[in-house]
Amino acid sequence: MGASPSTRGPAAGRPSPWSCPSARPARAEATPLPPGESKPLSILVVDDEPHILHYMRATLESWGHTVEVASDGTYALERALAGPFDVIICDLRMPHLSGREMYSKLARQDPRVAERIIFATGDTVRGDTLQFLEALGRPYLHKPFTLAELRAALGHAAKQPA
Repeated sequence: MGASPSTRGPAAGRPSPWSCPSARPARAEATPLPPGESKPLSILVVDDEPHILHYMRATLESWGHTVEVASDGTYALERALAGPFDVIICDLRMPHLSGREMYSKLARQDPRVAERIIFATGDTVRGDTLQFLEALGRPYLHKPFTLAELRAALGHAAKQPA
């Protein structure tokens, strides 16, 4: 269910968190979801890279979702347990408390909340990462992912029982 790599972003040769066919991503980001495709969701985005948090928040909010961001796994764990989120989009590789560790703690403390995670990672080439993702059976996005892949993952999450 993982996404495949797309294009590379202009910033210092680093991969963009997603690709966009437009040279002006702000216009592409502002396209709301078509009526009936998805209900507005409450989303927690967890990533240690500030530019990813910025673009994810701007994109998801422009689609009509409510977004909270967390730049580390420890804070994200607190927020995930305290707040009702429909979806948690979580990077796997972060310092201090990784997405994998955060998921394990969530699964022990509140398995229903853990079931709301969509992992995002650029590290699916490592065998242990891919094995972890496939063993969980949770949806995941491979960075860089497209806006269409993000929409599809959110559409899947919106159909899950609350």
